[in-house]
Amino acid sequence: SQGPFARSQKMDPQAAHRIAKLDEVLRQVRYQYQHKNRLRSDVAQLLQSCKTLQPQTGTFSGGARSVTLFYLYGVVPISYQGKSYNIPVTIYFDAPYPKQPPRCFVTPTNGMALKPNHLNVDAGGMIYLPYLSSWSETASTLPQLVTAVTECFSASPPVYSTTTAQRPTQEQQAAQPAQQGPVAGVLNFLGLGGQQSSPAQPAQPAQPTPVVKAVPVAKAVAQPVQGPVATVIATTVSSRNEKEELTKAVTAIMKERWPGIVEPLTKDLKEQMTRKEELQTAQAKVEQEEKRLQDAVAEVEQQTQELQKVESELDTFIQAESGRENFDPEAFVETMEPDRRQVLDLLSEELSYEELLTALDELLASRKIGVEDFMREVRDVSRQQFMCKMKRKKAEKAVNAANGVEAPAVAAVATAAAVPVAPPPPPVQRTAVAA
Repeated sequence: SQGPFARSQKMDPQAAHRIAKLDEVLRQVRYQYQHKNRLRSDVAQLLQSCKTLQPQTGTFSGGARSVTLFYLYGVVPISYQGKSYNIPVTIYFDAPYPKQPPRCFVTPTNGMALKPNHLNVDAGGMIYLPYLSSWSETASTLPQLVTAVTECFSASPPVYSTTTAQRPTQEQQAAQPAQQGPVAGVLNFLGLGGQQSSPAQPAQPAQPTPVVKAVPVAKAVAQPVQGPVATVIATTVSSRNEKEELTKAVTAIMKERWPGIVEPLTKDLKEQMTRKEELQTAQAKVEQEEKRLQDAVAEVEQQTQELQKVESELDTFIQAESGRENFDPEAFVETMEPDRRQVLDLLSEELSYEELLTALDELLASRKIGVEDFMREVRDVSRQQFMCKMKRKKAEKAVNAANGVEAPAVAAVATAAAVPVAPPPPPVQRTAVAA
């Protein structure tokens, strides 16, 4: 239910007059509101049933900038301990409305003051309600909001009657709704303020700047209602250059939080750069190893092809010689060319020297010869083996030159010895046999 502000079925002349006044006021803020049609519709719905709130606009200054805001001012009737009272309130609408809830303030008039430590009103008069905290752009309405305010204040009034009816001084006014009402609307409009979340502490005045404050005035709250009357008086309030002060405050906060925010990011960035360098180094090593393996694979494939050719030629030779009977190796050697025969003889002599060195090692190990005899024999045998090896290489060169190839002569000699009637074998075959 919407309590005393339930919508009437038929609009009375007074409601029509209030809505006409609403249209006149909204024409003064033609471009300030993003959803002006929605604002007009919501406020008109409220004014059809609420007779104690009047639409108005006001221009509020903040530093070097100013903004014109639409707001409702007047009183909210409540019932407390069997009597009716009027609570003066002002409802401000910021530019993003209805995405952002309206900001509601209790604005005490002469002879009343805000009740300290109220659960739903802070020291500056700003109203905090669960309905405002859970404001929905699509579901929340202004009549429900005013009903929630009425029910809250009926349970616990936010103001009390003072002993004197003197007008508050400029300093007292600056410390109350002027700091959180219109000026807060300026900050929200200019992108320097925030939404309603928690009570804010009033700022201390420094360099005064004239601010027009709309203060709803009604009859004494402490007396029963005898027809509420709401008027507006304009008073000049001294306030500091809020934009400059907010800039200083934000700068101080940023300087304080800068090390805690930037240092972890810088440290993480350095770690990432170090990690990047390590990964690049590892990538270079992997690429180098990959290239080496590719070269090795290519070499192995080439050698495999060569071995397959040699194997094929050896199979052909074995098949050709398998049927021969009474094969005489010595007679075969006698039929060879002199250079080839010399290579075979030198190779045989070289291998015999190698066997002699092995025998000398065995004799020394079994202590059948002395160290001096061993060293003398090894020196002589090694010299003869070296000379034999040099002669063999010289003979191999002569054989290769005769065949027109550059393969090692051992392969050519061995192949010639194995294939007496065939033409000179290819170089690959000689290399494989020598291996």
